[in-house]
Amino acid sequence: MKLLLFAFFLRLASHVIVADLDEDDFCPPNWPKYKLTANEIDHPIKIPMGKNEDNGCLCREIPNKRTICFGRDSCRQFPRKLHIKTSLLRIKTTQIVEFHKGDFSEIYENLNTLEIEANYYLIKIEGGTFSDMTNLTNMSISYNANLKKLEKDTFEGLVNLKELFLIKNGFTRIPDVTLALTSDVLPSIFKLSLSENTFREINKDDFSSMIGSTLRELNLVLCQTEYIHPETFTSLKHLSVIKLGENRFNVSTVSDLIKNSIELEIPLKTLNLYAVGFRKTPPKTLLKAISNSNITHLCLARNQFEILKENTFPYMPKLEYLDLREVLALNVTWNAFSGMPNLHTLLLSGNKLPSVPDGVLLEQLTYLDLSTNSGNSYYPSYFSLGKNKFLKMKKLKYLILSFNRINTLFNSTFNGLLNLRVLGLKNGTIFHVEENTFAPLKNLLVLNLENNPFVKSSVLTSRLFFGLEKLEVLLLGGCLISSIPKESNPFLYLKSLNHLGLEENHLLILPGEIFHPLKNLET
Repeated sequence: MKLLLFAFFLRLASHVIVADLDEDDFCPPNWPKYKLTANEIDHPIKIPMGKNEDNGCLCREIPNKRTICFGRDSCRQFPRKLHIKTSLLRIKTTQIVEFHKGDFSEIYENLNTLEIEANYYLIKIEGGTFSDMTNLTNMSISYNANLKKLEKDTFEGLVNLKELFLIKNGFTRIPDVTLALTSDVLPSIFKLSLSENTFREINKDDFSSMIGSTLRELNLVLCQTEYIHPETFTSLKHLSVIKLGENRFNVSTVSDLIKNSIELEIPLKTLNLYAVGFRKTPPKTLLKAISNSNITHLCLARNQFEILKENTFPYMPKLEYLDLREVLALNVTWNAFSGMPNLHTLLLSGNKLPSVPDGVLLEQLTYLDLSTNSGNSYYPSYFSLGKNKFLKMKKLKYLILSFNRINTLFNSTFNGLLNLRVLGLKNGTIFHVEENTFAPLKNLLVLNLENNPFVKSSVLTSRLFFGLEKLEVLLLGGCLISSIPKESNPFLYLKSLNHLGLEENHLLILPGEIFHPLKNLET
């Protein structure tokens, strides 16, 4: 548990983009793009499983991770006799035209994840193909451009399947997919993604075959959708998350959809409308419909709202999470969010704010992201934190200010943040840090100061991190540190520190004495 907590905090503090799209109260959903690590790239694998002469497929195993079968020029049929030890099987870039019943009948025991992706020639998956794979919980059949329809019993046997990704295939009609997704075939389905297929119109009965389904999340991102019938989701009585980003539909389409969900008592909680072309201000009819619903999580990122002011949002007492990343916001007036008494998470990264606006200083907030508000290297601007700005924010636990041109941290900058757990200041162009700056942060667990040259003008003294007795993670990588004085040890008060990051500095010698106060240091 301790290791998991450390990894979680480290991810938050490092401001890393990952492939996780799930939304919750604190962690913001990341954009649907992937950052590959060395472990994710399909290198020539250490354990080749050989080429099957009968079907021409090459299969390789990454021990304890995945098995990959491929063969763009030669793999025409899946090798049925393959002995798979891993829990994930990926079949990609083959010449396979059809999958048949029995193809997976001898390899199902260890698998919980199956990915059939980027197989250009694939046109058909025979009913019952996966009938023996009762342990499968995750499946992706994506990026197969000529797969245009699924047979009714395609997923027969997948009684434990929870997540199904059918992204960017050749589907143009919703029923060509949903006829295979009945509740008796997929009794445990939780999440379905149909993103990046072409569904220009979504009609009333398109999901009717899924009546009784346990589906909770539906993704229809970038489907070129122009119209959605207001009663489309009538059959999905458990639907709580809808993601409709990067489509271009009329505002009334979504408003009517939400109104109908209220009448039908569909428990909709999360609505994602990023990059749908809203300009100047969020549509009032849409916001009014949302305010009357049970929606608690709203994403309007990557639209365009330069000024957020008092009448921008109506009274929205149920809203807990608001994503306004990259909306080109220039200003937030002091009363812009006054009608959101239960708002806990506010995301405003990637905008054009010159300072911490008074309008975001909400007493009830627990998560505030103001990162990346200083433009870019070609058109940089400055970002002022001011003094005593956060005095009333005693509930705030996460404050992300990374990638801003902050320049100076004063000993009054963080006054009031008594319960802050994570502070992100990575790449903040911070040149000077006053002594006792972090003293008010008595409960801070993670502090990220990576890539800030403050040590050039601020001496590392014992008062630099004074007050951080509970700090567990301190990241100082890339701060141009050339020496750490043992006489005025900056780590003197960090008795709870578990991890200290000093990579990419100019250190040649580290006196052993500086680590003596760090009784709990592990890495």
